[in-house]
Amino acid sequence: MTQYQGLDVLEIDADGSFARLDDHARGIEGIGADTGRREVDDVAGETGLVREYAWTGLGLADVAELKAFMDARRGRAIPFWLPSTLEDLTLNGDHLAAHLFIDIPTIGYASNLFPYTGARRHLFFRPIAGGASVYRKVINAMNNLIGTESLFLEAALGVDMPKSGWIVGFLRCCRLEDDELSINWRSRGYQTARIRVRELPLEAPL
Repeated sequence: MTQYQGLDVLEIDADGSFARLDDHARGIEGIGADTGRREVDDVAGETGLVREYAWTGLGLADVAELKAFMDARRGRAIPFWLPSTLEDLTLNGDHLAAHLFIDIPTIGYASNLFPYTGARRHLFFRPIAGGASVYRKVINAMNNLIGTESLFLEAALGVDMPKSGWIVGFLRCCRLEDDELSINWRSRGYQTARIRVRELPLEAPL
């Protein structure tokens, strides 16, 4: 299992044939007895995105990989990295293995996404043709004022990245939303699982 910044990365792709179900959950607790006035405590102070994903396993090897990941989480206890299912960023040109930065079209990353938390500082780079992903941390960002922004990385890319051959997105720090998970065995060679995941934007490393 691949690790990044001390946490496992869930590299098994979710099944795109099922629509993701998003729930903006809020942790609210009632205080008081069943009679008389009651108070309400907003535990988190804001809503948290809970997203449901579906996985389809075609064979015992697929199920063993997903089950090992589930078991390692200890329910909601141990967080992990979940690569976005989207192309969140676009490379502005080709990049070389020795580059310690990437250039992207201006989207307000330096002013809005980078400064405040670690939630959007961690990136994945995935080759479209298949192969191992690359994970890097953004340590600084700058608006070049010419329609591009430069994102400076903690380490060199390590592999040449032509613009047309790579997808770039955010690594999200998450935990499972449920302590009990299940895998539905449709047959020996066909299994499905639906897993709810909560993002932890304030717990991603700075």
